[in-house]
Amino acid sequence: MSDFTFACPACKSVLTADTTTVGMSLECPVCNKSITVPDVPLSPPSRLPGKLDEKTADAPVAPPAGTHQYKVVSLGDRTVFPAELNAAVLEAKINELAAQGWTLKEVRPVRWPNWLNSSQEDTLIFFEKMA
Repeated sequence: MSDFTFACPACKSVLTADTTTVGMSLECPVCNKSITVPDVPLSPPSRLPGKLDEKTADAPVAPPAGTHQYKVVSLGDRTVFPAELNAAVLEAKINELAAQGWTLKEVRPVRWPNWLNSSQEDTLIFFEKMA
């Protein structure tokens, strides 16, 4: 799956989530309010009012300098972690993200309902970096 960013509805912090976490209820790592990961936007919103040329229309929007970005990784995401997860694999992924500027912020077990009307347990890893 792929990552996308969204703003916490309570504190407006820029958070990054994997598409496998859409619909999950989480606690914002900045303001600690309960939030639900929104659906992945179908297209990027307009950056500025008025017309955009071809170069700026598809250009990624960087968060304002000095703001925090957050990434949420699920240990249950098989596109990130293999089925046979071990300490070496987890350490390698954390080091890979650290090399990209991400800092480990929190590891939290979660439980949410699944389609079989039972609960599913997972572990989420929260990373943070300055934009």
